[in-house]
Amino acid sequence: MAGLPWRRRAALLALALVLGCAHTVRWRDWAGYGGPAAAKFQRGSLPPPDFPDPLEPLDRTVGALNHAAVVGLVDPLGQVYWTVTPRVARERIRDFAANLIFSRNLAANLLQGRWSQAGDETARFVINTTAGVAGL
Repeated sequence: MAGLPWRRRAALLALALVLGCAHTVRWRDWAGYGGPAAAKFQRGSLPPPDFPDPLEPLDRTVGALNHAAVVGLVDPLGQVYWTVTPRVARERIRDFAANLIFSRNLAANLLQGRWSQAGDETARFVINTTAGVAGL
């Protein structure tokens, strides 16, 4: 093992750790069990647990309202916007919106250590905001 490159040794160690955690599931036959709760173990199947959710009515109401808003308001407005707005204007609006998410993209690149992409993103933002008239 000493003659192996460090990457191969690391890969072998990782493989050993993964295989060491693997195990086969052995099902126990509870037919002869006579201890506590024997009747529950000897049944064919246990009923699913019942955990009541006190917020379920609110969740269902909010979900129904969201669905109604999308179907009744957002989708028709989107269709009207698509029909009325010329393609060139839609593209400029899309470019402007893409320029607005610069800070999110820059933070993601910096947190991931992608320094080159962060520089490219910053240069793109500066050019689009100044020469590109706010990204339009």
